[in-house]
Amino acid sequence: KHILSYAQVVTRDFFPMFEESFLYGGAWEVTADENTQDVAVITEDSNNKLFDGQNSVGKSLFFEGHIYQVVGVTRKNPAIRSHMQNIDRGVDIPESQIYLPLGVVASKEVYAWGPVYCPVDPHDHGDGFDSRLKGACIWLTYWAEFSTGEQKQQFEKFVANYIEQQKLEGHYPRPSHFALSNVDDLFVIIKYNRGDFFVLALFGFGL
Repeated sequence: KHILSYAQVVTRDFFPMFEESFLYGGAWEVTADENTQDVAVITEDSNNKLFDGQNSVGKSLFFEGHIYQVVGVTRKNPAIRSHMQNIDRGVDIPESQIYLPLGVVASKEVYAWGPVYCPVDPHDHGDGFDSRLKGACIWLTYWAEFSTGEQKQQFEKFVANYIEQQKLEGHYPRPSHFALSNVDDLFVIIKYNRGDFFVLALFGFGL
């Protein structure tokens, strides 16, 4: 069977962070993130279309010219999932139906679909796919969840130090004005309608 689906590359932490529940199987193992194994998690909708709703764990999925083994099937989730994964893009991108380990981006040379912000890069990274990974273009969304205020402070220090390091290498020429924003703050920054997305703030994620 063939279906048109959008895929999202994530680490296994994506699933517990966004409280995904599984109809069959579960998230891939940590080793799949570390060694980029060809595994996939699919949604219940995709499972219904591809495997007639049966337990598809262990079955093969052919996507973008490569074969992946299904390790989990997520239960149906409200539309909140699609808003979460694209909240910083400001565009309406259909909900992802397939989840793959982040490492496939490099190993399979997967190009991102959608808005990609490319600031001026003072370095020449050459041509080819590897230059995309080394370049200044922004095409990843990073979510961080903190259990304590101390964790938030440690992360703030980490990001501030990273910015200063990058400035020494010629990036970020403007004066530093760094601050973390929580979900509710982010809605205001990107001018989202708070009424439509208020429920997202209940997750309490730090960004």
